[in-house]
Amino acid sequence: MTEFEAVAAADGHAMGKAFIFRHDEMVVPHFHVKKDEVDKETAALHSAFSSVRKYCSDNLGKAVSDSERALYSVQILMIDDPEWLQAIEGYIKNDLYNAAWAVECATAEIVRALSSVSDEYMKERIIDIVDIQKSVTEELTGKARQHIRLVRDVVLVADNLLTSELLALEGIQHLKAICLDAGGKTSHVSILAKGWGIPAVVGLKDFSLQVKEGECIIVDGYSGHVTASPGKKQIAAYEKRKQEEKDEEARLIREADTLARTADGVRFILQANVEDRLGIGDAIKAGCEGIGLFRTEFLEMKYGATEDFSIREGIYDEIASSMLGHGKVTFRTLDAGGDKFVEGFCGKEDNPLLGWRAVRFCLDRKDIFKSQISSILKASRHGNVRMMFPMISTLEELEECIALVEEAKKELSRRRIPFDPDIEIGTMIEVPSAAILSDAIADMVDFVSIGTNDLVQYVLAVDRGNEKISHLYRADNPAVLRLVKMVVDNCHERNIPAGVCGQIASEADMIPLLVGMGCDSLSMPPLSVGRIKERLGTLYKPDCEKLLNNVLSMNSHERVAEMLKDFNNGRKT
Repeated sequence: MTEFEAVAAADGHAMGKAFIFRHDEMVVPHFHVKKDEVDKETAALHSAFSSVRKYCSDNLGKAVSDSERALYSVQILMIDDPEWLQAIEGYIKNDLYNAAWAVECATAEIVRALSSVSDEYMKERIIDIVDIQKSVTEELTGKARQHIRLVRDVVLVADNLLTSELLALEGIQHLKAICLDAGGKTSHVSILAKGWGIPAVVGLKDFSLQVKEGECIIVDGYSGHVTASPGKKQIAAYEKRKQEEKDEEARLIREADTLARTADGVRFILQANVEDRLGIGDAIKAGCEGIGLFRTEFLEMKYGATEDFSIREGIYDEIASSMLGHGKVTFRTLDAGGDKFVEGFCGKEDNPLLGWRAVRFCLDRKDIFKSQISSILKASRHGNVRMMFPMISTLEELEECIALVEEAKKELSRRRIPFDPDIEIGTMIEVPSAAILSDAIADMVDFVSIGTNDLVQYVLAVDRGNEKISHLYRADNPAVLRLVKMVVDNCHERNIPAGVCGQIASEADMIPLLVGMGCDSLSMPPLSVGRIKERLGTLYKPDCEKLLNNVLSMNSHERVAEMLKDFNNGRKT
């Protein structure tokens, strides 16, 4: 028996025999062409690009899920990138490289540039770029890429996996789990695995070299733990966990309609964070009381950025209609930029997380912003829609956003287009300046949602995508907790609700602190709702308030972590 620990990329438990897949290095022909052959090589390049684009476009039309559509849409955007094509043509024309060699060189430049940034999300886009490069090179050289075909239930073990390889995999019903030497949580392979309910662990380094074909493997997609050649004891433990997982899922579904309350009867609103229409069904199934965060920018990332949001009106309207009777839908306006690069909207920046993103972009591009505001207002005719602004850092920004909403309302009234005139307007608190000004902000809006993911990053000046300092990214840091408590208190003093929509809202161990603070709502991935509802039911608010007071008197996250651990294990703090 050998045990491995890496990155948990998609939840679930699975056991099966290893199917090893390693990439043979594609040998790209390198040679110089004559000047009178440049046009021929360029024509071959354009033909290859056209063939790959047609392949992606055809598959986009046949895609059955939002995730698959997103992947092919992104690949089409890459193929259509004029800068990449021009760079390749430059190598052919100026350096007299053959087309395949030129593609390799131009792609290497992009890969080097992305490898140098600290943002993990952007680094993980490298695999998508290499995927497209391989497809173009195959067209130019006539060499077929390796293909995966499964005929029996297996755990796929690979050095890495391209999205196109996973989508083209034959016998997907036999794929029980995925283990990759490389990859990350936000890679498209991980996104697909989550969408398909296939457990996945990535970042296992040389795992594919250490296991043998047919070797039994147990995969824990919750913890990132992988066991090769397990003994009878480990297999029995796995079978017990698998059955417990099935029983828990069934029980949580049965209890989905129960309201979220603490043991002493304090009500909490549990909502869902979603980014596509499929997430709405998951939210309703989980018993969510509304959508606390609909990430509208993900529609642009999936389908291609549009400056005319009337194209999105049908989707917004469909979402609002689908949620009737299941709570309100909070549409967050475009949060493009930072770690969410939207082709056509965002330019490349040296420090995108501190750059031209979210409302900064929107207030510079009021044509785009106002179009989206109007589209959200039209969906509000159903009476269950709220609008929320991201990354507010000054009162002036918030005032300008609210003024644009009022302008859009007047225009819709003039055109006699129905909307909810009393639509609730809120803002996220994600940066320290907004938290400090939350008393004044609370006077201007109907609700506040605290985005702890970014708030932790900015309060502690820690890039959460930087592996070298990831240990400093701590939501239990006293500085973060004191700011969150201050925001909640400021909101309650002005009689508006304060919710949390960051990662800590779905972490059972952190829930006692949020109860102690008096948060009104928690928004999280739909699959976390049942577990958090269950955790709330074990807590008494006075105990949580006492814990919070003790925690806020601490000056180190180590001591906070100890106190939380003691409390969650039933020991007195």
